[in-house]
Amino acid sequence: MARPPIVTQPTGSVPVRLARSHKAPISTQATLGRLLADLKRAAPEIADRVVTCSPDVASSTNLGGWINKTGVWSVEDRLDWFADDAERVLKWSEVTNGQHIELGIAEVNLVCLLGELGATWSRWGERLIPIATLYDPFISRALEPWSYGIYSGGQSIIIGTPSGVTLAPEGGAHQSITTPSIGLEQPHCIAWEPAFAQDLEWCMLTAMSKVGIEGGTSSYFRLSTRPIDQSLAALPEDG
Repeated sequence: MARPPIVTQPTGSVPVRLARSHKAPISTQATLGRLLADLKRAAPEIADRVVTCSPDVASSTNLGGWINKTGVWSVEDRLDWFADDAERVLKWSEVTNGQHIELGIAEVNLVCLLGELGATWSRWGERLIPIATLYDPFISRALEPWSYGIYSGGQSIIIGTPSGVTLAPEGGAHQSITTPSIGLEQPHCIAWEPAFAQDLEWCMLTAMSKVGIEGGTSSYFRLSTRPIDQSLAALPEDG
């Protein structure tokens, strides 16, 4: 049963903030996409450790900018039949070094993947920061394997959107009513529900700093699709 000691590979530190100023009205879901794109420029060493995944909702949860920069993971490079379309917003380039994994409509597979990606630091000394996005009410479809993954030492970040108890623009099937208690009651997991863009930036970077390390922890974010006036945050200008 003895195993050789695991040598942890250096990865650098997650920054505590990014350079973007948040002035215009924006939702926390849209802010997520900008944050990941900014991270690729501000902290490339950390961004190289990020793996995103989603159950067929990558573009609708604002991962498009990140996917354009990093590509979609595939066992082998695949021909992009639409590469010559200059007006295409989302570049779905499937390559062997892609950092987004698309699972189709399969939330159980999603959280199982999170558990495995979130345990690489303890198995091979290679830190990954797995981030999954899904429609918030559908986390209930995968609660048992999600909890088991966390109990087994898999550290990850799962992001549910759109959050809120009011009727979401996507319709009643996407209404988040019971999910706040899910995040609050899950051991070894921090529940976050930021209201403003700067709020989300600070919280997300903190959550990322706790993933893939000895003594780390998972996080569950609930983000909104409703743009908010960022001046309501009343942040000090001399910070």
